Amino acid sequence: MPTLIAMNIMPDYRTFLELLPLVSPLLPTIIILGGLYMMFRAFKKHSQTTHFIILAQRYDEIWQAAIDSQGEPARLRLNDPIQPISLSVRVAVLRYLNLVCEQQQLIRQKGLPTSYWRSIQRETHRTLRSTLFKQLWPELAIHFTAYPWFIQFVDSIQSGK
Repeated sequence: MPTLIAMNIMPDYRTFLELLPLVSPLLPTIIILGGLYMMFRAFKKHSQTTHFIILAQRYDEIWQAAIDSQGEPARLRLNDPIQPISLSVRVAVLRYLNLVCEQQQLIRQKGLPTSYWRSIQRETHRTLRSTLFKQLWPELAIHFTAYPWFIQFVDSIQSGK
């Protein structure tokens, strides 16, 4: 019976120069794929930064327009009982809630990094727990019925859970 002799299909390359003719056709492809990967990462980082800047501008615009009935900025009086609550303050609170809902949705869809949420989390919780927001939330929650997870989110923050 003939014996099977192990055949060495791959030649024994001892130096990089001997291997170079086999690898060199792949180098342009590897370089192009690496460049595409780097472009994708840069684009993703740029889009996340753009989202952050836009959300920060919207946050600023929301509170600039909110003047309470005494003519003071509502942002400075979140924990003071404001009576009566002006329409501009109601609109600002609704716009703020909408902004937080959008941020949460973007984070859930990985459009914003969770590090962004961690950076604003304490301030958002403080605002949502404020007297003004607790006072207006029951009547404004109806605007978020399409997002039951957001209603639970705000309820859990306001209840301290």
